[in-house]
Amino acid sequence: MMHLHLHQYLNSLLPPAETISHAQLPNAQLPFDRVDVWHSCKFPLDILGNDVDGQEGLDAVKTKTGNKGDARFDTVLVAHSDNAETTGLRGR
Repeated sequence: MMHLHLHQYLNSLLPPAETISHAQLPNAQLPFDRVDVWHSCKFPLDILGNDVDGQEGLDAVKTKTGNKGDARFDTVLVAHSDNAETTGLRGR
């Protein structure tokens, strides 16, 4: 099932003339057999438009698999095009 979702997502990124039908997706072959995965990423706060009182700061996104309920998966919102709008989030 996981492969089907990856196929659907990658297919959605292709130009319309290059996409394959949804019926063919379960049998589609990908031109790779591995995907790089990062377990953490740090980025400067100022690229997010945050005013951190003139101080340079870093934020981090992390993921950690766990055996006994100690897993951690940070949520990330991504503006993936120039047309995407960004908004602030309040709360936890």
